[in-house]
Amino acid sequence: MAFATASNVTYATELFTAALAIPILGKRVGLIRRIAVLVGFLEIIMVIQLGTEVFSAYAFFPLAAAALQALVGVTSRLFYDAVLSALLNLYSSFSSLLGAALVTYFLGGFRMIQPATDVFLIISMGILGGVAALLLLISYRITEHSNLEPFSYFGLLISFFLGCLFFKEAPWITILPGGLFLLREKCL
Repeated sequence: MAFATASNVTYATELFTAALAIPILGKRVGLIRRIAVLVGFLEIIMVIQLGTEVFSAYAFFPLAAAALQALVGVTSRLFYDAVLSALLNLYSSFSSLLGAALVTYFLGGFRMIQPATDVFLIISMGILGGVAALLLLISYRITEHSNLEPFSYFGLLISFFLGCLFFKEAPWITILPGGLFLLREKCL
């Protein structure tokens, strides 16, 4: 699956956030927002091209990531304001470490990292991912999720650019119809 396509599928986070906010936070979702969620879901189906030979089981990984990210965002609102966001991030990072260790152990075992450049990349990913997770956690705790949605769609352009730059991908056919439809929907 192309990088930009996988990134586009993760924009289902907003769909899952709206759906999870109802039972977890007791939020009321009006008819217009429900229709928007349905339209967004149709966009995701357009991007992953469900029912075609382009579709693969790998499309469920970014979809699952979107659902879990939405769950993190929604449940972060359940904590008291006195609990520091950095402390919540530290605890969740430690839990992620334990989960990743269990998955690694059961799915293939641990292996030594060979090139030193890979160690640098892994450390960079950890630092950048940790800072990103902390910033998202702080954002989710200080404002409504619907206020953050427009900013998340910058990632459509960024992921397309990064996919072209690093992976020599330009999935115009998969991204363009759904991505433009999604951007148009958010701009109206």
